[in-house]
Amino acid sequence: MGERIRAELGDEYDVPIATGTSSQLVRGARLYSRLCSSCHGKNGTGDGWTAGKLTIPPGDLTDPARAATLSDRGRLHILRKGIEGSPMIGWEGLLHESDLLCVFHYVRSLVPAEPSE
Repeated sequence: MGERIRAELGDEYDVPIATGTSSQLVRGARLYSRLCSSCHGKNGTGDGWTAGKLTIPPGDLTDPARAATLSDRGRLHILRKGIEGSPMIGWEGLLHESDLLCVFHYVRSLVPAEPSE
């Protein structure tokens, strides 16, 4: 999946996304709770109340190894477009771009920071 998204985004794939503001995180948490938690769970671990009913289990959004498989732009692309052949829908056209970014920032905040050496 990562290579397909990299090809779709081209040069944009590795362009960093600035850190979210506190207001974006708050808005993102509200949107996530309303729109994403039924599948991904309250804390993003993939254990939402509908998760067991899905043919493809939701991803654990807190897993650093999983997060490392895509760039920030790649994860935002999934929020926009969804994942074909899975229950993950695309929110582009359903959410305003600013709200997509808020959800992205909140989801990114669920991944524990790597310990500094």
